[in-house]
This record gives sequence, C-alpha cells and structure tokens, in this order.
Amino acid sequence: MSRFALKRLCTALAVIVVCSSSAFAQRMGSSNRNAPTVGQTIAFGDKTIELSYTAITWAGGQWAAQLADEATRGDMRAAINKSAERTPLGTLKLATGIAIGETKVAAGTYKVAFTIDEKFGWQVSLIGEAATVTLPLTLKTVDDDQKRLALGLRAGEKDFTAELVIAFGKSRCLLPVTLEK
Repeated sequence: MSRFALKRLCTALAVIVVCSSSAFAQRMGSSNRNAPTVGQTIAFGDKTIELSYTAITWAGGQWAAQLADEATRGDMRAAINKSAERTPLGTLKLATGIAIGETKVAAGTYKVAFTIDEKFGWQVSLIGEAATVTLPLTLKTVDDDQKRLALGLRAGEKDFTAELVIAFGKSRCLLPVTLEK
C-alpha cells in the first residue's frame, strides 16, 4: 500500500471514529470533561442508601432537539442507550433492600444509567451483578432549566422512607423510596 493510500485510510478511520463517538461524548465530551461528581448518603440507623453520580450537561440540550425531531430521534435514542450501557452515570449502594414505588430492589451495589424506551419515555436502570431493575420516569415539565443532571436523596415524610429526585433540562421526577423493615 502506498503512503498516500495509507494516509487516506487513516484519515477515513479517524472520521468514522469521530462520527460514531457522539454517544460517548455525552459523558466524556468537552462539555463534560470537568463535570463534577456528586455524592449523598441517607441513613436510617445502620441502614444506608448511598448515591453518587456525574452531573453531566447532556450537551447543552442538543439531545432534546434531536429527540424531538422525527428524522433523528431513533438514532439519538440508540446513541443515548448505548452510552448508558457503556458508561453509566452513577452508583447506588443499598445496605438493605428497598422499594422504589412498587418495585423491589435488593440490597447491593448498582450502576445507575438513564435510557429511553421504545415509546421514547425516559427510564432509570439500576444495573446490579444479579439483576437489572428498570424504572419508568414520570417526568413533569417545569419552568426552570436544570443545566446539569441532578439526582438527590431526601428524607421522606414517614420513618424509613426517602425520595429520589431526578432533574435534567426542564424535566423533574420524584420516586418514593421505602426501606425494608
């Protein structure tokens, strides 16, 4: 192979890598290179829930425009889901089993990933060694724009309860959490 042909091949491969890395860029791109890692713990005696995650920017909302466009939404969904599989955004450690809404989640350590289902609804997946728990998110639209992904644990109104708050863009979701007794 001539030097010129080798150079063209290398250039073509570089273009392919750059074009196919848009999903990876959601977490590791220039807009998220210095994204902060946030951690919280809520304790009920010796029973704890620990949450840590990377507060990404989701490329300044470009993903939302691509999901809204019929021509690009399928590709954007696939890119987001592939990125979630490859680089989950956080970790959830449970010292005891919990229920999130009606869904039981066993004690253990889980990777936290955000994906989009076939109907383009957001969901959070808790990926454990033994099982994956996927929870649909009932998102509410609000006026203020959350530039970075924000997850939060807060105490519930009753003993042994908490709330997992999820916010990104103009979307918010609250998931009730109940500890096993």
